[in-house]
Amino acid sequence: MNLRLADMSDLPKIKSVYRKIIENTDRDNVQIWDEIYPCEFFVTDIMRNRLYVLMEHEDVAGAFALCDANDGEGLCEMGE
Repeated sequence: MNLRLADMSDLPKIKSVYRKIIENTDRDNVQIWDEIYPCEFFVTDIMRNRLYVLMEHEDVAGAFALCDANDGEGLCEMGE
């Protein structure tokens, strides 16, 4: 397997993988993602060089974004 930054040519395969994940989680009544998130954010993540893909030959085996901040990060409280 090969881990690398994603590029725009990877987008169709990445979206396909995530759509299958969404179908499976919806079928199992675990509705954490929808038709907008995360798929519509992949372009921005690729453009900002923060989306990585794990490739097995020509197939996308996984993908993730590494971000240095999150809009909701200030909403979490740390327990003692």
